[in-house]
Amino acid sequence: MMATVELHDVEILSDEDCWSLFAQHAFENGSIDANPNLVSIGKKIVEKCKGLPLAAKTLSGLLRCKKRDEEWVDVLCSKIWDLSHEESDILPALRLSYHHLPSHLKQCFAYCSIIPNDYEFEEEEIVLLWMAEGFILQKREKQMEDVAGEYFRELLSRSFFQPSSTAKGSKFVMHDLINDLAQVVARDTCFRLDDKLKDQEQYRNLKKARHSS
Repeated sequence: MMATVELHDVEILSDEDCWSLFAQHAFENGSIDANPNLVSIGKKIVEKCKGLPLAAKTLSGLLRCKKRDEEWVDVLCSKIWDLSHEESDILPALRLSYHHLPSHLKQCFAYCSIIPNDYEFEEEEIVLLWMAEGFILQKREKQMEDVAGEYFRELLSRSFFQPSSTAKGSKFVMHDLINDLAQVVARDTCFRLDDKLKDQEQYRNLKKARHSS
């Protein structure tokens, strides 16, 4: 009644496919042909993604709202690419995407480090938590819920969140590597009881914690 199936090795993307994925997101609202300089810089950035689709998607989400050549060159030449594995085990592309977030989105994203791996959530759930924590900048002409929703969709467009492939309805998840990034940038202010206390060192850092799950 049970049997094995043929293994399927998931390989990295080819340079052509990685560029295609990157360009699809980075030039979503414009023509590639109209931006030859950005295309040239973008292809060099894609080489640094080393065929990893998550890296290509997060960087293209970052660069989609940057239109000037020097902004793309700044990403291409960032020193973050040169960090050794000993200095950081987070993908440089993900660190770069976080580094270029506006400060209010950095705060909201770091808070999401309390979300367990593979946990499926709805937009409203996260939005209400952000509001309760006072992370949302009030705008006179908009309801706070609407502003928080804009924050959520901005992080979604940059691939910090992604639609769940298993849940029915509009639920989202954080990729494991994105979740790791959130825990790194949150440092000791956020912790998850299910895994943080496995390390005895964490007991000494609990007094710094502000958020938990």
